[in-house]
Amino acid sequence: MSNDALQIVLLGGGHVGYYTAEQLAKQGHNLTIIERDQTRCDLLLEAGFGTVLHGEAVDPEILGNADIASADVIAGLTDDIGSNLAVCLVASKMEGVRTVLRVDSPSARDEYEEFVDQVIFPEGLGALATVSAITGGSLPDAVNELTGIIDLLQIQVTEDAPVVEKAIRDIAVPDGCSIVVDMDEKMVVNPATTLKPGMKLLVATEPTASREIVEILTGNQ
Repeated sequence: MSNDALQIVLLGGGHVGYYTAEQLAKQGHNLTIIERDQTRCDLLLEAGFGTVLHGEAVDPEILGNADIASADVIAGLTDDIGSNLAVCLVASKMEGVRTVLRVDSPSARDEYEEFVDQVIFPEGLGALATVSAITGGSLPDAVNELTGIIDLLQIQVTEDAPVVEKAIRDIAVPDGCSIVVDMDEKMVVNPATTLKPGMKLLVATEPTASREIVEILTGNQ
């Protein structure tokens, strides 16, 4: 793929969509972001990543306004696999449009690979893997080999997570899982590191423990 700017439509401007849009905008790509929550739309507009459309990703009028037929890539990044897949299936019938589908667990990849060009579990390597999938780039071979053994998750601690204001040593981290890096401070954490709301952490985990550590750090079941 050339280094020319891509026309990219992102479905969803939540945490995954926001950080993906941030990285894509830094690379100079042209973005249209569809987001149903007005507050998130306001944040995206303030950030200036590109065109922001308020509405449902599956709304034909919204998709028309996004001009998906002229896009190079459609990336379904909402937390609703059904909506992501529906739009990707529509886009897959359009010539020259590449489709990227977000799923909610590593085990779901195989279920959807036949329907889209690429399936991603964005918590694995966070925005890095998502941007790479969208732009058609590749991760270093060493990382590709590594992700066959473990998942590298970028997880943001939420305000209502049960671990807030606790030191890592006081958290029941699952076996086969390790909290490695504070992404904001760009430093390796230690057992005394206290977890604060909004902290973005890089976590290395065996695939079987991925969902459990996400629940622990976010409070989401």
